[in-house]
Amino acid sequence: MYVLAAYDISDDRAREAAARRLLMLGFTRVQKSVYLARGGYTLAKEAYRAVRPLLAPGDRLLVVTLPDQSLDRALVWGGVEWRPRRQAIIA
Repeated sequence: MYVLAAYDISDDRAREAAARRLLMLGFTRVQKSVYLARGGYTLAKEAYRAVRPLLAPGDRLLVVTLPDQSLDRALVWGGVEWRPRRQAIIA
């Protein structure tokens, strides 16, 4: 299973902090504001809880779990490396 996290954050500092937090959780950046990691609902909740406090009114956050087959069938253009480097470990 995978976790996909995507956001629209207007403030530069908050956006950079969100990126750092997701990377620290083991996510791989697949686009500027889209991240992917191996994991399940527990990791999805961790990602949501890590990024949610950074959001201002009008900002957006989406965190969703995806079955493995979803990415096996992904259509990718532009040399995007979408396969996560490693499985995230939540303590």
